[in-house]
Amino acid sequence: MRTLALGIGSSLRGDDAVGPLAAEALAAEGLPARAVTQLLPEHALELAEVERVLFLDASREAPPGAVTLQRVGPVEPRPRVSHRLDPRSLLALCVALHGRAPEGLVLALGAAQLEPGAGLSGPVATAWEAYLARARALLAGAPADGDPAAEGTAAEGARPG
Repeated sequence: MRTLALGIGSSLRGDDAVGPLAAEALAAEGLPARAVTQLLPEHALELAEVERVLFLDASREAPPGAVTLQRVGPVEPRPRVSHRLDPRSLLALCVALHGRAPEGLVLALGAAQLEPGAGLSGPVATAWEAYLARARALLAGAPADGDPAAEGTAAEGARPG
């Protein structure tokens, strides 16, 4: 299964750096991942070439340090004056342009601090290895059901910092 991971977020805003840091770590291992500050219409071109897209992101809704996985499908965006898209809107654009969209998954890590200039919080740093392990498994084609934190909590990899 051809899969692409897009790590979304800002390295300048504490735990919001989770997505880009994860994408960079996975890309350094030779996995198909890249960091983006935001999702743009141009990303629909890349999505047309894959069967699954894994959006790596921080979550304000999940408890700090919690790893969550959510399936997302295409949903038409409400009209707005922005080039920034959310995962569902990007998938909808992919359908509109290419007649199909890949399976969409959001792998999120609950954020504790999103203030400018802050580093990663303790809960996020503690969950880092489990988060990367789940991302690796999903990039390898693992099913998207089950407990996201159950796979590979002892995975190797550099902890951001």
